[in-house]
Amino acid sequence: VPSWSYETVESVTATLQHHLCPLAMNRTPFELNAIKKLMDQTITNAVSNGAPFAKSALEIALLDLAGQISGLAVHQMLGGRIHDTIELCYALSIDEPEAMAEEARKYPACKCFKVKVEGQAEKDLRRVRLVTEARPDAQLIMDPNQSYQPLALVRFLDGLRQFPMVRCIEQPVRSEDYMALKRARERSPVPVAIDEGAFSSFDLARAAKLDVADLLVLKVPKSGGVTNCLKTAIVAEAN
Repeated sequence: VPSWSYETVESVTATLQHHLCPLAMNRTPFELNAIKKLMDQTITNAVSNGAPFAKSALEIALLDLAGQISGLAVHQMLGGRIHDTIELCYALSIDEPEAMAEEARKYPACKCFKVKVEGQAEKDLRRVRLVTEARPDAQLIMDPNQSYQPLALVRFLDGLRQFPMVRCIEQPVRSEDYMALKRARERSPVPVAIDEGAFSSFDLARAAKLDVADLLVLKVPKSGGVTNCLKTAIVAEAN
């Protein structure tokens, strides 16, 4: 979505067609490291995040082709899975508090909900309260999508103390404002996760050095592909 990322469907398509896909021509999908290096040399992150969504699309296609040729699942090519199941979580999109609570009731199998909030402390706390009343058996992740200003965030964080089922809060402030994120972490009664503030393993290393977050939200396209996502996970684990 353009409001979340500078990469749009149109720009990703053009970037792949004119800049990235030609780098993979006349190579096999088992030359992934070499192709990735060429991609990073062709589109650098010097004044951007380096078009990670477009790079991710090409890498996923190469991994898919390698899997078809080898007969292996992606997790087997990366060393094998370590979990047989994963927790199911459902995102409750921004809506009136009553509507979000009603939506949560529709998914009894979900024991965790990501509750989207919009930077208005009182209304957001009402969202938390009603969703909690609707699903007292579920844990909640707060996701303001960078929407909070400092004073309102203080009110919201203080209000969260009455909701023990809240697991964490994700990227409450603007992605570039690391110091505001650090202040949020110091004030928050729950762990603070970094999302838009850490696209790459380099971003996360800087965030860890500045001690601004407790948790990391990993997303394959945001990281620039499966293997870059794995690199970021390793940095997270080390910190």
